[in-house]
Amino acid sequence: MIKRLSLDHVKLLIGGDGVDELSLTGTNTMITIKGNEVQKETFNAQDSLGITDINYTAGDSYDNAILFRRILLDKQWDHPVIKHICLNAAAGFLTMGQVSSLE
Repeated sequence: MIKRLSLDHVKLLIGGDGVDELSLTGTNTMITIKGNEVQKETFNAQDSLGITDINYTAGDSYDNAILFRRILLDKQWDHPVIKHICLNAAAGFLTMGQVSSLE
């Protein structure tokens, strides 16, 4: 199905907690499809990046917006939500060839 989309490079992300993005917990799976090549690799944010504070609760979009606003206003740059966002942004940069790893 992905090959029919005419994309040059696709990265599928399966979080360690089973979601469709990289997670701070567990072993994440990244499947890279580039041309006819398929590569599968795993990544654990706790082991690879030393992320230890992974405790936060996600809610609905309204609750998440309030939480994110509070994090920004309080400049809590070490908050797990910020780490989660940055990890997934890094996956985008990796897919686009702007960085060589998530570390």
